[in-house]
Amino acid sequence: MPSGARVTSDSSFTSGGQQTSSLEIYVKDKAENVSEFFKTEAPKKGWENAFSSQSNGEYLLTFSTADSEGLTISIQESDTPGYAKVTLVVSVKG
Repeated sequence: MPSGARVTSDSSFTSGGQQTSSLEIYVKDKAENVSEFFKTEAPKKGWENAFSSQSNGEYLLTFSTADSEGLTISIQESDTPGYAKVTLVVSVKG
């Protein structure tokens, strides 16, 4: 997680042997910088970048593993000046 990240909500559920967790965080930085952080750090944790896009200041990153696990990260500027809002959704085998 980026330094100083603040969790604002989280949830999880299990279905069909997959555990899915969702986490919303706020990071004191620009959305672009937070996107670069995850593009660099996620592969160090075994995630392969499957897809990424940027449109109108929103960033979408999708990662996967050889075990068909998935990580989707949505990043945008928040309504709070100077902060990026990040939503992470992780699906792993339960």
